[in-house]
Amino acid sequence: MSDARNYGLSYATGEYISFIDGDDYVENNMLDVMYNKAKEADYDVVYCNVDIVYPNKNLSIQAELEKDLNSLTLDDKNKLILYCYPVVWNKIYKKSLLLKKKYEDDGLFKKGVWFEDVRMIYKLIPDITSAAIVPDEFYHYIQRPNSITHTYTCKLYDILINLENIIEYYKVEEIYNDYKDVLEYIYMKYLYATFIKRLAKYKDKDLFMKGFTQCTRKVKGNYPNFRKNKYLKGMLPKNLYLKYFNRFFANLVFLREKNSMN
Repeated sequence: MSDARNYGLSYATGEYISFIDGDDYVENNMLDVMYNKAKEADYDVVYCNVDIVYPNKNLSIQAELEKDLNSLTLDDKNKLILYCYPVVWNKIYKKSLLLKKKYEDDGLFKKGVWFEDVRMIYKLIPDITSAAIVPDEFYHYIQRPNSITHTYTCKLYDILINLENIIEYYKVEEIYNDYKDVLEYIYMKYLYATFIKRLAKYKDKDLFMKGFTQCTRKVKGNYPNFRKNKYLKGMLPKNLYLKYFNRFFANLVFLREKNSMN
């Protein structure tokens, strides 16, 4: 996937770029509507909503942008990171933005890793100067049992590799302090929520506990004061889960997945 995207980008001649996965589908007017929106104010990026298609249900995902932003502030960019749905395919991008920096040695997308969208999107956000939203579910994301999100192998640890790479990128670019709190938050969110929940679906207790040990060590080692993170304020269940995540919560996640029929 990374090779195809990097190759396509190197030959693309259009003003705006879109990435559409081969096993998904989009509405016929998606690109026309989003391009016209982009041209209203020369936006860097335009978002649309997503329809996640499961075999027995559909789930609507709202784009992380609440309104059009003609000039993104630092606070706007922090919010984009906080609420980001880190996929490349529900957006169109100004080509010049994508060519502004080569985020990986081998192109915009890192070859050989899973979840390369995550890696690319979080590096891109600081470079976005304007963004707009088209509130339509133009993109239909097909969920299949053999997709990455339903396949559980050691490649899940690419989540950790990508997070470490993102943090290092912000430090090298000398913008880390501007985004420290939100990067700390997504670091623990991906390890304590995304990674743990996907690893639990494998239903192998030994493998799961090894993953639990590694991710808790990583969070506590890199962010020993993570419980004071400003995005963990309040009594929302997800905040309490992240703030007090421990072996008990991990076992609850494992038991839920173990008894799941999926």
